[in-house]
Amino acid sequence: MIPVWPVFGYFAHKKQYENLGMDLTDRSLNARKGWLFKKQQNIPLDKITDMAVIEGPILSAMGLCHLTIETAGGSGGGGSAQLSGVSDALGFRDLVLRQR
Repeated sequence: MIPVWPVFGYFAHKKQYENLGMDLTDRSLNARKGWLFKKQQNIPLDKITDMAVIEGPILSAMGLCHLTIETAGGSGGGGSAQLSGVSDALGFRDLVLRQR
């Protein structure tokens, strides 16, 4: 069983990473993640209250960050989106805030 895990784990993580994304439109951010269990969110730009960029030692070593977007009325976790493995998260955050 253990020799199968490296192959399956590599495939599962690769598919998960391929299905991560966030698209900026004129009016909203469209976030998507998941491979087996998919989640898609449409976040209007005028509802965004904060965008946090979190850098840990492992992601930072690979030039990546964790991006968290908070929205108005987002208590309880319902009004936020999170995306890990974002390259140039600071530039993306600045672009979203300028467009907002």
